[in-house]
Amino acid sequence: YFFHKFNIWFNLLTWNIYFYENFKANEKRLTIQRAVEKLKVPLCIIHGSGDTSIVMNEAEKLHSWSSNSEFHIIDEANHVFGAKHPWEKQELPSDLEDVVLICKSFLGN
Repeated sequence: YFFHKFNIWFNLLTWNIYFYENFKANEKRLTIQRAVEKLKVPLCIIHGSGDTSIVMNEAEKLHSWSSNSEFHIIDEANHVFGAKHPWEKQELPSDLEDVVLICKSFLGN
């Protein structure tokens, strides 16, 4: 039992080291900025001004890196646009409804 648990732990540690070393070796290639700058399709960025998980500045940076993006701010919306899990109501929260309308417009529907 001990050796089995040790083997699992050792394998996880080995993989974590491998992924970390691989990331460090390719760090300049694997940045969000580079990925956004290389996008060849339109990008829709929607951010809630009340989001405490991701600061507004991060969304603004995404927008500045893209040559073809729309940036929408939903006033006072949180990170999940008023939703929660499990969602037990029939209607969407108003902030999430705004997100749906923005997405439909962005997609041309």
